[in-house]
Amino acid sequence: SKVVQGVMMADKKDLVSKDILLKLWLHESARVFRDRLINEDDRSWFAKQCVQRLETDFEMKWKKKDFDNDLFGDYGNEEKRYQFIAKPEGLPKVFDEALVEYNGSEANQMHLVFFQDAIMHLSRIARVLRQPRGNALLIGMGGSGRQSLTRFAAHLNDYSSRSIELKRGYGEMEWKEDLKSIMFSAGAQGDSIVFIF
Repeated sequence: SKVVQGVMMADKKDLVSKDILLKLWLHESARVFRDRLINEDDRSWFAKQCVQRLETDFEMKWKKKDFDNDLFGDYGNEEKRYQFIAKPEGLPKVFDEALVEYNGSEANQMHLVFFQDAIMHLSRIARVLRQPRGNALLIGMGGSGRQSLTRFAAHLNDYSSRSIELKRGYGEMEWKEDLKSIMFSAGAQGDSIVFIF
């Protein structure tokens, strides 16, 4: 159902061909299933299954390289429509412009470099946040950019981000107050909030 939910984020006028629709299906399948796999053997098995399904069910003879790094997103267009990113090489410029806007509006400025892996991770996070009740558990080494990319993805989706600063004397009462404040903003006021903890 998450794959179908992802496919439904696209507008039908952007699905101009069978190839684009299949790329969207493969992209959403990869986000839902492949992104949870932990080693290259499993990811290769997933790619082989996709190639096999394309050939058997859709009579398409694609290779892994034909769809593996395809991106869909709602950045780079004024209407914020979730669509195929035909020229991913232009994304660093789009993200740099959005980063300048972010740094102009936030007290804590970020200095990010948008290389291919960062763009892929940013796209994954932005996709998750775009969905109703979207949530993610990001695991990795400290200083690898998880929080920065999440804050930036929230900005791309026009969400505010909140985080809890753990400090000396922070206890259960402070946790409840912080959580109450976030829940009030999200629930009672209807604000779109990304909670980073």
